[in-house]
Amino acid sequence: MNTIKPTPVVRDDYGYWTHPDLPVWDEGTTREQIDAWAKENNGTIVVEWMDGDAPEEVADRYFEVGEADCSYWYPHCSKAGNFLLSIHDTEDGPIAMFFVPTPSQAELDAIAELDSKFNELAKAASDLVAASSKLSNASNAEEAEVATEVMAESQARIDALVKAKEAA
Repeated sequence: MNTIKPTPVVRDDYGYWTHPDLPVWDEGTTREQIDAWAKENNGTIVVEWMDGDAPEEVADRYFEVGEADCSYWYPHCSKAGNFLLSIHDTEDGPIAMFFVPTPSQAELDAIAELDSKFNELAKAASDLVAASSKLSNASNAEEAEVATEVMAESQARIDALVKAKEAA
């Protein structure tokens, strides 16, 4: 399996650039062919159009004022691990193509573990806040004692999660 790698981006005077390992595609290249290439390289392609990605004043410079370049557009992709493949012009205006590597099973497992720990931490923090509110609104010693115990348990769970993180 091939895997395309990031490379330094040096845009030309008009703001365009193409990754040196990107195949030469033309108007006849289908999205299916592009997606197949991405899959062969262990990833996916994300396309950002200038008119949807750029702030209005930036897009207006190209589309309304008619400036011939897009060097003032700094496209972005929110997908983790992405890198730029190309910024080029089309019949409908400039686009940016990003490559998003497919995470390995180990990376997916690590993400799942982080999600689980985050959810545990969020639940413990929520319980701590709720117990604190109950403590401040307690109408008798018994309610105050129960709320204090819940706060202590929640804080202990938070401390254990932090300690585990520090040990990792």
